[in-house]
Amino acid sequence: MARPKTDSENRKNEFLNAARILFFTKGYANTSIKNILDEVGKRSVSPSVFYYYFKSKEDIYQQIMENYIEDYIHSLELLFSDESINIEDRFIGSIDIFIKTLDDSAIAINKNKSLENEFFILDLQERIKKRMIEIWNIGLNKLDWLDYGNKEYLSFFIVGGICELVYDYVFNENTSFNDSNALTKHIVKFTLDILKAPQNIIDKFNIKLKIQDKG
Repeated sequence: MARPKTDSENRKNEFLNAARILFFTKGYANTSIKNILDEVGKRSVSPSVFYYYFKSKEDIYQQIMENYIEDYIHSLELLFSDESINIEDRFIGSIDIFIKTLDDSAIAINKNKSLENEFFILDLQERIKKRMIEIWNIGLNKLDWLDYGNKEYLSFFIVGGICELVYDYVFNENTSFNDSNALTKHIVKFTLDILKAPQNIIDKFNIKLKIQDKG
């Protein structure tokens, strides 16, 4: 039985929920602590209440993004554990989750070049990479057409490449990708080439990408 949340936990979650709405609609730079207090409501008029739970705006932002990424990883874990779907379709289904996560968070991304944020992004990227390697390793081991000895190494290589592409897309103003669909197409091609996927599998992914373009 889950332990009921305390008033303190509920209040902290009010701040997290309010800040998440603001970061994901106005962006990090355009959201102030006062905006967060106003969004929470009249019970939190004093900034001291905010600072009881969080060290700074950057602190609450980092907690929100960690929770957001955890939701993304959890969605993938649920998808890849669904034995009612064949494994190729699980990989194809991950495209929707990937694009939605990237698009929904686009405004919220903090591109501040502060040392604290740089360290946070690098640390978060490493944690994401570790979890993704585990998911990909499970998925690759279920591909009966994949003829490759060390699946864990292959997962490490593919996920590392994807993480670098996403980082470049998010933080490089001169990125060669116009939108998340263009990035996704590149990632799919990059991955299928490495896996040396059979033509029927490539065709299934191409059909999905065409549907995504129309959507």
